[in-house]
Amino acid sequence: MKTILFTLALAGLATAPLQAQTRTRAPVPGAHDRQGELVLYGAASFAGQSQAVTRDSPTVSVPFAIRSLGIKPGDRWQICASPNFQAPCTTVTRPIPDAAIIGVTGRVGSIRLLPDPNATAE
Repeated sequence: MKTILFTLALAGLATAPLQAQTRTRAPVPGAHDRQGELVLYGAASFAGQSQAVTRDSPTVSVPFAIRSLGIKPGDRWQICASPNFQAPCTTVTRPIPDAAIIGVTGRVGSIRLLPDPNATAE
């Protein structure tokens, strides 16, 4: 009986580190839980002032220079340099810790959520 209890206890200890690793997985920086929400940040690495965008915006006005963009993985947002979705535009599909890598150097003209290309029409 002691051998069985010892074996069960040992098995529990062996899986404890694995369970702990699963529960403490680090979140993706800049990722949000809200689908259809883009967050503009005033500092790189998702810091500083922030403003959420939850719908198409043909003109964007924020009181700070945009330095990073946070989105929910799976969302697709079109970021355009000019108002009314005029080129040049880029599609963002993941959080962007430094907006300069997609050509955003402080301001954007317009933003809109793009449909899921894998969605089927009913």
